[in-house]
Amino acid sequence: LDPCIYILRFCHKLGFGDKTQAVSNTALRLMQRMKRDWMHTGRRPSGLCGAALLVAARMHAFNRTVDD
Repeated sequence: LDPCIYILRFCHKLGFGDKTQAVSNTALRLMQRMKRDWMHTGRRPSGLCGAALLVAARMHAFNRTVDD
């Protein structure tokens, strides 16, 4: 199952406002890099998606936690 399908849904739930598209694009690029480096093998898709969104949110100056 491709983890990229979860990114847009989780972005809307986290409430990034008008920067939703920018955060989701950054998270998608991070996920592509994880796939290229074989970091996705053996891991749950939702966990990878959450990690990519956490990093992308912090890159765009949103203060989100792991619990969010």
